This record gives sequence, structure tokens and C-alpha cells, in this order.
Amino acid sequence: MSRGLDPNRESIASSTVEDYLKVIHEICQRSKAGIALNGQIADELQLVPGSVTVMVQRLAKMGLVAYEAHRGCQLTAAGLDIAERVIRRHCTLERFLAHVLGLDAERVHDEAENLEHAASDALITEIQRYLCCPRRAA
Repeated sequence: MSRGLDPNRESIASSTVEDYLKVIHEICQRSKAGIALNGQIADELQLVPGSVTVMVQRLAKMGLVAYEAHRGCQLTAAGLDIAERVIRRHCTLERFLAHVLGLDAERVHDEAENLEHAASDALITEIQRYLCCPRRAA
């Protein structure tokens, strides 16, 4: 799979995995301890803590997070790789939607949130190339 998920591991919708990893990454970046607590993840994703605990345990089985009950979780190298790619896609799509298509600020984030899961790495690379050196009309 192009998003870095091992097809032999437990199957979970990749967009759900990506959303969790992105949120865990953001929380760990803000945390002094570099750890994301399940309650924080639940707040960010607007889910109940019990559902988050089950998912974080699944992510740990997949090798994407290091999880310790009642202490929180951190991304593994594999989880960090996926989270950074999702963030890269999201930021690129936000720039494209705002600067090229001229969408208003209220729509940009939500649209990028939806598209980040569907856009391939190759498409994102092409969009980044376009944004850095847009073709000018003669």
C-alpha cells in the first residue's frame, strides 16, 4: 500500500489510522513529556475514551505506536512516517485549495481533511511542484 501500512497487519480503514496518527503526533508535539493521553486523543477526535483505548491498542499491535496503559502513547518510527506523510498531504492540499482555487479559509481545512486520505503521494508531489513553480501564462 502506498501509505505505508503493511497489508499483512490487522486491517483497519487507513483513513482512521491516519487520523489517529496525525492527532497523536500533534498532541506529542505539544506535550512536554512527548506523550499523548487517550483522553486528549478522544477530545481531539471527539470520541469516547473507551473507543480510543481500543484503537490505540490496535495501533500498538500494528507497530505504529508504543502504548502503556494509563501512561499514554507515542508514535513508533513507522507511525511517525505515516503521520508526517498525512500532515504533508494536508498542508499541501490546504495551500493548493487556498492559493490556486481560492477557497475561503473556513472551507480549506475541512476540504483538505477529506482529500488528504485520497491523494496519492505522487499527486501531492506534483501539487508541491506546481505550488513552488507555477506555470505562468505568456
